[in-house]
Amino acid sequence: MTEETPPQWRRHPVARLCLLALGLVLLSAPAWTESKAPGLANATDIDAALLASSCSGCHTKTETDEGFPLIYGRPASEIREALLTFRSGEREGTVMNRIAKGYNDTEIGLLSDYLAAQKPSD
Repeated sequence: MTEETPPQWRRHPVARLCLLALGLVLLSAPAWTESKAPGLANATDIDAALLASSCSGCHTKTETDEGFPLIYGRPASEIREALLTFRSGEREGTVMNRIAKGYNDTEIGLLSDYLAAQKPSD
C-alpha cells in the first residue's frame, strides 16, 4: 500500500507557521478592536477612526499657531462642505485638495460625522 504525499504546504514548516500566524491574527481581531478601540461600536466607527487618523498629522485637538484649523468638534456639515469643495477644486489648498480627492462621498460622510463627534482638547 502506498502512502499519499501530503500537500506541499504541509511539508514546509515556514508555510505552516505563516498559516498559524494568520489564524491567530484573524481569531484575535475581534478582541483587539474591543480592547484597542473602546467606544467604537462597530466596523463603521472603526473605519471612520482610521480615516480620521490621517488628519491628526496636521490637525491637532488643540489650537496651535501653525496655521492648521481646529477640525475636531466642528459641525459635520461644515467639515463635509470643506472636504467636498477641496475635492472639487472650488477651494484651494496646499495639500487638502489632493487629500480630499482620495475620499469618496461615503468616506467624506464617515469622516465628517466622526470628527464632529470628537471633542477638542482644552
